[in-house]
Amino acid sequence: MNLFNTIPERTVSIGVLCLTCTALTPMAVYAQNDAPSEATAEEDPNTITVTATRRNLQVSDVPLSISALSQDMLTTQGVRDSTDIAYVVPGLSVIGDGFGAGTESVSVRGIVALGSAATTAYYIDETPVSQQSGGYFSPRYFDIERVEVLRGPQGTLFGASAVGGVIRVINKRPNLSRFEGAVRAEGSTTRLAKQNYIVDGAVNVPIINDVLALRITGFYEKQSGRAKAFVPIFSDDPADYFGVATVAGEPVIDPETGQPVLVPGVAYKGFTGSGKRVGGQTLYGGRAALLFQPADALKLTGTYHWQQNKNDGFNTADQSIGLGLSGTDFRQARSTLEFRKLRSQLANLTGEFDAGFAKITSSTSYEKGFEFTRVDLSATAIGNTVALLGVLPRDAGGQAGAMQPSQTKKTNFTQEVRLVSAGDGPFNWIFGGFYNNSKSLALQNYMVRGLTALLGNAVPGDNIGSGSAKFTTREFSVFGEVGYKFTDTLSATAGLRSYRVTTGSAIALSTIGLVGGGLGIVETPADPKKFKETGLTYKAVLNYKPSDSLLVFAGYTTGYRPGGVNVAPVVPGDDIPQGFTSDKLSQYELGWKSSWLDRALTVNGALFYIDWSDIPTTVQAPSGFFYTINGPKARNYGGELEIVMRPTKGFDVSFGLTVLNAKYSETFEDLESGLRIEKGQRLTNVPDITLNAAVNYEWSIGGDARARFGANVAHVTKRTQVANATESPLPGFVNAGLSTGINFGKFDVSIFARNLFDTRALVGNIRSGNEVAGGFSSAIINKNYIQPRTIGASIQFMF
Repeated sequence: MNLFNTIPERTVSIGVLCLTCTALTPMAVYAQNDAPSEATAEEDPNTITVTATRRNLQVSDVPLSISALSQDMLTTQGVRDSTDIAYVVPGLSVIGDGFGAGTESVSVRGIVALGSAATTAYYIDETPVSQQSGGYFSPRYFDIERVEVLRGPQGTLFGASAVGGVIRVINKRPNLSRFEGAVRAEGSTTRLAKQNYIVDGAVNVPIINDVLALRITGFYEKQSGRAKAFVPIFSDDPADYFGVATVAGEPVIDPETGQPVLVPGVAYKGFTGSGKRVGGQTLYGGRAALLFQPADALKLTGTYHWQQNKNDGFNTADQSIGLGLSGTDFRQARSTLEFRKLRSQLANLTGEFDAGFAKITSSTSYEKGFEFTRVDLSATAIGNTVALLGVLPRDAGGQAGAMQPSQTKKTNFTQEVRLVSAGDGPFNWIFGGFYNNSKSLALQNYMVRGLTALLGNAVPGDNIGSGSAKFTTREFSVFGEVGYKFTDTLSATAGLRSYRVTTGSAIALSTIGLVGGGLGIVETPADPKKFKETGLTYKAVLNYKPSDSLLVFAGYTTGYRPGGVNVAPVVPGDDIPQGFTSDKLSQYELGWKSSWLDRALTVNGALFYIDWSDIPTTVQAPSGFFYTINGPKARNYGGELEIVMRPTKGFDVSFGLTVLNAKYSETFEDLESGLRIEKGQRLTNVPDITLNAAVNYEWSIGGDARARFGANVAHVTKRTQVANATESPLPGFVNAGLSTGINFGKFDVSIFARNLFDTRALVGNIRSGNEVAGGFSSAIINKNYIQPRTIGASIQFMF
């Protein structure tokens, strides 16, 4: 059983380095202004103004490793959301769980989330987005100003869960004096699937000239599924549900009896039907922003985001001996229809006041989310059920199977106030306070078809187990940074954040006692628990800027994530710790930013060394329950390189490289779960090398019309999948895309191809259950691949 783990067991098996769905494909440029489109090819990423340090600075002047991409650059490189951005930013990876938009886990420099909170903070404007279980708000990159990716721990200014880095999505603000907008439509076809559609729109309306304006955006996206789900046929003979355990293909022998060890597993006898296409996803939502500026020194911005996701199943393929499924043809066995629904809302009120000596900013945010999912768990549960009952339960229609419906509700309130000094003197400072209150309620059932009919009303609703869980996190922190300019070329910054975090849970469970061998209902009342922690994070950076074209910086930075509380054990013999403490991370970094040949060549890079201790790791008790422990230490060192070349006007070539050596630095063993990690094993889902390259060329074809052509490619080396490396590694892969189009000023058309070579790149290959086939026990594997070749066209009109 696996009640109230963060992600259902079969879904955990899909957790992979997921550069999914989208190959690197330039699309139509749709900057909502009258600037000529050639500005895209000429744009220098070093000259983009960012606010990563809470001040307006060009990227070339920011003494930390940061990538900034404007709306034009994102669109040209085919970046539509947080999943796609992993293709174009060095050091960034996206780990998907197979559930679609809003459940991805982003990691920077190999700092992955192994069973705890996110390691990369995600901001929309001034709002830190909650990344708890239950999905999170994941906006499309349309009508935005830019995306900033900060690499390395940012604990001083951005607090908890910024141990690996920060992603900031900066939306376009309402324009107080100009009516403008854009409409964009895209259609495409994916191999092995059907058609996909996207419609985006934005409009800006000045209500009171130079005082009040409203900006509204909306989108609708329909992505077709590529998997086919078949209904499996289960054996009625209980003897078929036991097989000989094997290790490396050899039977396991009991040393006391000398007999083979038998283990339960699901016994398939084929499947029925022609298969139902699943894995489609529908997303729609929008944003409304109201800007009120009664005076030059005062701005008030209210923003409301809304988004809904619907998934009719998931794009995974099964590898099953008994069903004859190879795992390469996007077929899967499901006894029940799977789905996922996610509704997300996010509201923010930001006030900015220029007090002369400092700029005062207040940001108040409230986030609300609801997720409802149902996943098929027959591969996991049926064998154990038959082993305990001696018979396979079936419902009134004769269908067998197991499923797990669950729902999660969450709220997240955040308040931050900060003061940023003004003036051009040698001394500058930032001081602020932060408060966060997050709550979530999870409801979950674990159901086996026909259980009520077989065992009577003592087991209502076919539930083998159910329950509710409340989780809370409260954080209060104060932070500050001071900077001093010693000379015109040498300056330093020091920062400190003091935090207090309280995490708690109240969990009530109900099971029918099958795990313990009985049939009575076992009630576990709510047992509230709390963890409290306090701590400090630090920052010290020295930067040297001898000229406008060169910046060298060296820094020491730290970060943290809050600990948490585990579910109380409900099965005798489970020795589950009450909770786990926060992990800590420190980084030493040497970086540089440079431009050459009158900005025709930009070369940025960094070398870093990271120490990471008390890593939270998800493990499984003998009963099947998942919980989190503090695992071993790890160290990670490597380098990043970004190069942009502009040989001629309208022509640019970009290149990105990340090399990582991320390994556990000590041997670790947990006797309760059986987890053992050897010193020197690689961290999960961290490739040694990632490469990305792009070429874009634009030229005039007469009048205001300009044609363009783009090509890009990404390469990811092999990765491990689980902490103890018991599963085979994921192979490396190459993904490429092409596009071409014409821009007529306010009108743009484009055609494109994603995953040009139709690479069958495997990004997930982990056990999802146990199958008994031919007398031997074997694993059922869920395989996950990137989206097959997709060809399409887009059209856009600006006004």
